Amino acid sequence: SMCADVYRAAGDHMQRRGSRFGVADEGGWWPDFESNEQALQVLTASIEEAGYRHGEVMICLDIAASEFGSAGVYRLELGGHQYDTAGWIDQLATWIGRYPIISVEDPVAEDDAEGMRRFTAAMGGRVQVIGAGSRGVVMAGLLGRGAAPRAPRARRGGPRGRRWGGRGRGSRWGRGRRARRARRRRSRRGPRRA
Repeated sequence: SMCADVYRAAGDHMQRRGSRFGVADEGGWWPDFESNEQALQVLTASIEEAGYRHGEVMICLDIAASEFGSAGVYRLELGGHQYDTAGWIDQLATWIGRYPIISVEDPVAEDDAEGMRRFTAAMGGRVQVIGAGSRGVVMAGLLGRGAAPRAPRARRGGPRGRRWGGRGRGSRWGRGRRARRARRRRSRRGPRRA
């Protein structure tokens, strides 16, 4: 597959450069880069070395900006750069213009709602912007439906979410003491009236 081809090409590329030190916890390469942008350079070169064009394979970034930014200040340890919100958005825009990036998740810190609005206004027409869910900035109707009783949380166990998902009688959540008591109370009431 494309991903496996690029993964192998990235490993080979970093091995030739002497910047690959193994495999990290989640299966990604454990590189040693001199700058954050070097990661994008290596990934772009790996896409090309795997035999793909930029329109065929694109880059999705999970910035996780809350890990290095707060209160409108973003500090990148690698390279020792520090940005305010506007400077950080400009840096991301530069990378988006220079590399085949199609999606950016959590581009600014969770406490930077204005920065998220500014980034989305500036880059939302060029890339997919993901991050509203982690900030709790979701449509009220969707939030209400998701919090409704018996609303499924995941669908891994089959079409009815019996194993992991919904809160129905067959789910692992539906077998608890409170669920059994509720079912007994309902059964004592008799049949439902229309």
